[in-house]
Amino acid sequence: APDDAVLAEYYSGKQFEYGFTSVCKMLLPASELKGKKVLNIGCRRGRGVYKMSAMAGNNGSAMGVDWSPAYVAEAKDGMDRAWHDSGLAGNNMEFRIAYPEDIGSGTMDVVYCNNVVTLFYDQATAIREFGRVLKPGGLLILETIFADRERREDVVEQARAIGNSIQAARTQDENYA
Repeated sequence: APDDAVLAEYYSGKQFEYGFTSVCKMLLPASELKGKKVLNIGCRRGRGVYKMSAMAGNNGSAMGVDWSPAYVAEAKDGMDRAWHDSGLAGNNMEFRIAYPEDIGSGTMDVVYCNNVVTLFYDQATAIREFGRVLKPGGLLILETIFADRERREDVVEQARAIGNSIQAARTQDENYA
């Protein structure tokens, strides 16, 4: 697994504000989130966590992790309004700065990653990390895309640099190799 210095260098300054061109619909099984501990990887500004928080309800919780301190700060800023708007009895959300390849401690019922895996430093390590924090029998929801043909490596790297998850995608065969 890559060490923290390598991850810090790769993710430094990457907020992927304008290159993130894919549609993020968040197809969530609301009934399976009720009362559960849910983790959103690459949560950005927290809107997905706010939605998951409402679905998890008063007996569940939602945590968001992102490598961008600015995004995590903005997500925290909106937390109070979000749980009040959801009609919850109290705040059931938490946000942390973390890399997808090194999430930290915790055991989750549900791990959710919305169309950002193509931009990770090390996809295989990140997915193993998702499995590590997911409790046995837990639910992994990994929304991603596959390319319909192989792309030149320089194109993929340029897309990853600007946060274009669609152009950074690999084919299904490349992902399972």
